Amino acid sequence: MPQFGFPSNYFLMPALIRAFDHFWANDPGPAGVGLRDRYAAAWGHVAARFTSASHTLGFDLLNEPWPGAPWLTCFTPDGCPAFDTGTLVPFYKQVFAAIRAVDPGKLIWYEPNVLFNFGAASSVTGLGDRSAGFSFHDYCAATGPQIPAYTGRSCTSLNNHVFDNADAHAQGTGDALMLSEFGATDDLASIRENVQQADQHMVSWEYWHYCECLDPTTSGSGTQAIVIDPSQAPSGSNVKQAKLDVLSEPYPQVVAGTPTSYGFDPLTRRFSLAYSTKGPTGKNFARRATRHSARRSKEKFRQTQIFLGPDRYPSGYKVSVKGGGIASKRKASLLRVIACPGRRNVSVTVLPKGGGGRNHTDCRVTGRRKKRGH
Repeated sequence: MPQFGFPSNYFLMPALIRAFDHFWANDPGPAGVGLRDRYAAAWGHVAARFTSASHTLGFDLLNEPWPGAPWLTCFTPDGCPAFDTGTLVPFYKQVFAAIRAVDPGKLIWYEPNVLFNFGAASSVTGLGDRSAGFSFHDYCAATGPQIPAYTGRSCTSLNNHVFDNADAHAQGTGDALMLSEFGATDDLASIRENVQQADQHMVSWEYWHYCECLDPTTSGSGTQAIVIDPSQAPSGSNVKQAKLDVLSEPYPQVVAGTPTSYGFDPLTRRFSLAYSTKGPTGKNFARRATRHSARRSKEKFRQTQIFLGPDRYPSGYKVSVKGGGIASKRKASLLRVIACPGRRNVSVTVLPKGGGGRNHTDCRVTGRRKKRGH
């Protein structure tokens, strides 16, 4: 909820603090049913409704959990392990169980307590679900109250610290990462830095937000939105095009292996990606050295897919692929790359046509000629 900003605003809302205290205590609500019990049952109902929906990215269980009265104990670099392990983890396990009773496979995104977004660590571990994801937010609080240990740090330093904490959490739990909120501003330099930091940490992201849409948690000034009036077509003057241009960068949608780095330079429009052909479980996604048609039919499962979009390269682009070949058509907005037989590493570089470099691939892909231009 970007309008609320840092915890000083929560502190000035005693009713909100008290409401969370009742919620975490599972105090009885209507018909004497505990509030947390009602909440978990509601998620079970939602999950049942979307079980067959193929477009669902997953379920994000609770936006910015607030610890309630003990929030000051979280105002440290270590966060509040007692609240995380004693309250938040049991709550998440209850909601996970309600969802898994009706949907065994979709991603479930859980969030740390809100102090994480400003530099505190998270102790939410041991959820024991193979399809769990860690959803966190990042809003710089350099001009407001800070965790004492971070007083005086720049936004760049504070934001990188949040990403470092997220990386450490993912390494410790094995859970996926999603930066599910950032931005909420018309400051393009700040947005661009957040996007580049997410790329450096190889974290997927969602911008806050598409439109203000009469959302009571927003400022109402219009600064947070991309689309100004959601009742009108998202085009022309109804879109903050400069902001959209910053956000609509090339990125890898699917990697057939394990990415080691990727990034986009908006000045030169150079996109680069490097990855290992081995997946996290050890599976090798490189092709086998055979021309049998049965093998060719499986190539789509070994493709790395890179979104380039129609606007960054209006005159076309050049591609250099080391350790792989190209499976997509010329000037395709979705670049498809397949590793050469036996290759352990692949690197991809994309430049605008006329921006230097040359087309290159290390092997032929079914239906394509080696070194064919893009």
